[in-house]
Parts: sequence; structure tokens; C-alpha cells
Amino acid sequence: MSLFSSDTCYLVPEAYYAMQLTQFVMAEQHSHQRCEIMFVLSGKCQVQTGNTELQLSNGQYIFLDENIPHALKVRDKKGCSILNIEFSCQKNEGFCCIKPARENSPVVRRFLLRPTAYFTAENRESFGAVIKDLIAQLERGAQADRFLVGNLLERVLLELAEASTGPKESGSFLYVRQAIAFIRQNSALPLRANQVAQAAGVNRSYLQSLFRREFDCGIMAYVNRIRIKNAEFLLANTRMPLVEIAAETGFNSRQNFSLVFEKMTGSTPSAFRKSAGSATEIKTRQFEQFSV
Repeated sequence: MSLFSSDTCYLVPEAYYAMQLTQFVMAEQHSHQRCEIMFVLSGKCQVQTGNTELQLSNGQYIFLDENIPHALKVRDKKGCSILNIEFSCQKNEGFCCIKPARENSPVVRRFLLRPTAYFTAENRESFGAVIKDLIAQLERGAQADRFLVGNLLERVLLELAEASTGPKESGSFLYVRQAIAFIRQNSALPLRANQVAQAAGVNRSYLQSLFRREFDCGIMAYVNRIRIKNAEFLLANTRMPLVEIAAETGFNSRQNFSLVFEKMTGSTPSAFRKSAGSATEIKTRQFEQFSV
């Protein structure tokens, strides 16, 4: 059932994965009776749907409604780290009831009344964390917290609704958004605050003040925050050596990477990897639901 069907009342998580793919190409387009979200954590990929090929990079994602043919392609030799969620839309029962949101939220109501086969959008700072938290819960299978899964699905719906309407920024937030997009696409490269400000089209001192107001940190501290988030994903989901992760995420040495990582997380990269249990491969998984 489509997310935009008037009969849709509940969302049910069905499948998920967190993967790093290198030079991966699906042989042909496929479709399924589930909605799908692919979120690019790092790197670049392409999603082919029909005759259209969509480009996605750091912090961008695509939403696909049910039964939309698509194929994933990763041509970049450096690889692409992707978070994926698939959920079905049901009439009678599920984890998240969308009826209250449809009735009480003008943004959600407008979104659901304007069906779309797919759309791409930029991460709004928190969406990647929502997807990560949702996958972490689904990893627990029958032990997943049903209330939390439902709450996270509601947040996914709200994000989709707000993102589908297109950008509404003006003034200072536009500068911040442009800076964030530049940082996410270039976080693996040597960056300076001046470069970020130039890409955003604003004075460095002014952009610094905007970042401190929005994120309680300066521009370069935010850059390191993004780098460390990407490093955490690679530590937890790949067997890449620390020196390669350091280079992949934008640090000029393993020592500098380890220093910044421990300062920001309170753990060394090696300890974090051990606690995350990254020795096992991550594969696409069906969500093992507990009894409704």
C-alpha cells in the first residue's frame, strides 16, 4: 500500500541495512511493496529509477514509494556508506499510527495529499541520527522497544513531509544550510573556516557566530563533529584499518584522528570498535517482529 493511500493508517518496519559499498551496481531495477529510504552517510552513489539517474552524496537521501522500480549504483572507488530503511503501509495495525499526524499537522496533511513516486532531500542535521537510532532498535529484533520504534517512525514521517515541501530558508539560516552542505560534501578533504564561509557566501566571523548560535560550536568544531560521526560508522561497520579511516574521514594522521576522537567521544577508536562489535559483517536484514 502506498504511503499516500487514504487507507494507510499504520507504518511497519520491514527491512534495513547499514553498509559500505565499493563499485557496486545492481544488475537491473527492482521494486517491492514497501516504501524505502536510502541515506548516504559518506561517499557518493546513484539511484536509477526508470530513465532517471539521481546523484546522492554525503547527507543526502532518497524516499521511494512502494512499487517504484529502482537500482543502486556505487561507482566511486572510495566507496559509499549507506543507511537503508524499508517500511510497509498497513490499514489495520502497525508500530506507528499516522492518522493523528494526518489530521493535526498541516505539513503532514499536505504531504500525504500530494502523492509522489520519489524525491531526494538534504539531511536536516537530525534525520541521520533518527535513521541510525531506528536501525539500532531494529537490530534488537523481538527485543526492540515498540514505543520507541513507533516514535522514530513518526519522526521519519515528519522529516519526509517537511523535506518534500522544498527549502524555506531565508537570511541567516540559508548561510548555515549552504555551509553544512559544503562541509558534508567535503569533510574528507582539508578544510578551513575561510573556505566554508566562502562556499556559504558570507563573512567568516558572521558564519562563526551563526554556528555558535545554532550548534553551540565553531565552524571547525562542527567539521570535526561530522568527521567523527562518519568515523564511528566506519569503525562499527567495516574492518578498515584506523589509518585508512583517518584518511577517509579527513584527518591528516592517525594520531590526530585518535586524539580528536577520544576528546569528542571519551573513547579511543579501538575501544569504540571493540564495543560496537564490528568484527561481524553487516548484511541486509528482515526485521523480526515481536507479537502485535
